[in-house]
Amino acid sequence: MRLTLEIWRQADTASAGEMHTYDVDDVSEDMSFLEMLDVLNERLNAEGEEPVAFDSDCREGICGMCGLMINGEARKVRVGNDEERADLERQLRREARAVFSRRIKVRADEMGVTPTSLQVRDQKSRWGSASKDGALSLSWRLILCPAEILDYLVVHELAHLRYGGHGKRFWQLVERHYGDHRAARKWLDEHNDEIRQALD
Repeated sequence: MRLTLEIWRQADTASAGEMHTYDVDDVSEDMSFLEMLDVLNERLNAEGEEPVAFDSDCREGICGMCGLMINGEARKVRVGNDEERADLERQLRREARAVFSRRIKVRADEMGVTPTSLQVRDQKSRWGSASKDGALSLSWRLILCPAEILDYLVVHELAHLRYGGHGKRFWQLVERHYGDHRAARKWLDEHNDEIRQALD
């Protein structure tokens, strides 16, 4: 599938910016916008260009200016009023459920745990949770994060199916299956307000 992406680019948050158009191949319909953007970033890196950066460029329509075309069909990411905002949030929630479900299946198999259900919510004080009976809950707003951050949260919550608290064995399990979780936690701390206020 061929993706045409129109996205706002600027060197940093203080610089002037402009819209750029990119054609991206090797994407599929079941990919999220974020996963498609990761394909673009891999190409930009390979070509020696700056990848799309979350802190200055627009991702997932957060700034309300980006437009996306998939197979020539427009996908609305502009938010002009409350009704459009609600429509976009519903769309992102559906996308979040699909992406989360795929990542949970892959990671649960690797980690040898068995989640029983998934809820996609809008938690105000946490990104996710896991219950003793295997029920997982993740914030839909994680779909606005880079793929590696989402993956960290999936591994984190799945690790709770084995260890309830945040003890040494819990973090060892997270590190074994994710790697350096400290960078992901730092990113979430630094971008907390930005993600939680997206679409507001």
